[in-house]
Amino acid sequence: MALSVDAKQQGRYQRVDTLELEPMKPVTVYLEGVEFALLLIKQVFTNEDGSTGIQYLVTSDTTLDGNGIAAIYQKRMREIP
Repeated sequence: MALSVDAKQQGRYQRVDTLELEPMKPVTVYLEGVEFALLLIKQVFTNEDGSTGIQYLVTSDTTLDGNGIAAIYQKRMREIP
């Protein structure tokens, strides 16, 4: 993903796991082949066994905050049988 339109136009993409992201703080990103900006958050959680998990969530709704993005993800996961 690119962190700016300029970086996208120059083909300067980075892997998501190499970005230094603050948990739950949305960052505007640009993906190759996607013509519009997206929001990305890094969600860090503790598993039942005590290990740490990281999940990245992305949305096209650029009006959301980190909690809003996470809430939609949780709602969708509950809907899956």
